[in-house]
Amino acid sequence: MTAKSFLSPEDPFPADVQALPDARLHVLNSLVHRQIEREYVGAGGPNPETEFRLEELRIELDRRESLAKPEMDLPAPPPRGAPLPA
Repeated sequence: MTAKSFLSPEDPFPADVQALPDARLHVLNSLVHRQIEREYVGAGGPNPETEFRLEELRIELDRRESLAKPEMDLPAPPPRGAPLPA
């Protein structure tokens, strides 16, 4: 393996994560998670820049997930007094 499996706070980070394709966003999320693990082990806690990056990625992943969810098709409630289905 020649590439790093983490993204240190000094490494470049995209200014706009919304512009990233899904695959690149997931790779970046993985790299930042690996970095935060390294910081907890090596420094006893995360670097503020790594925390900030992780939060940016979480917000964007959550936004995309919410857009991808299909509308829930809930059945209409039974009429008043009707027996409940078994």
